[in-house]
Amino acid sequence: MAEGNDASSTADRGQTAGGETSADAAGSTDQVDAADRESTTDAETDPATDEDEGEMLSERAKAGIAIVALGVIVPGLVDNLLTQAGAPGLGVLVWTVGFGSAVIALWYVVLRPLDIGAETEA
Repeated sequence: MAEGNDASSTADRGQTAGGETSADAAGSTDQVDAADRESTTDAETDPATDEDEGEMLSERAKAGIAIVALGVIVPGLVDNLLTQAGAPGLGVLVWTVGFGSAVIALWYVVLRPLDIGAETEA
């Protein structure tokens, strides 16, 4: 009977068979989960993972160069063709919309993902 009383008193205090309280066991699990989340977050934001070894430019840099080239050249050529065809107003409109779209695309693809803020200690 004495063993039953000891078991019930241990259960009342929230202790496990190993002598840890349930709060201690939960706390160690939380610490492990936090460490797992931290390591996966570091791997996801590591700048070295953005580039493959042996490549000079990352995919994001290549996309940025393509956006700038196409966003300046194509609207400029279309503007020139429309101006020569006698529609300079339409040419300016096409150039403005094309160049503006390239600026927005460049921001969205290349600049927005950059982490340029100061680090804060939590």
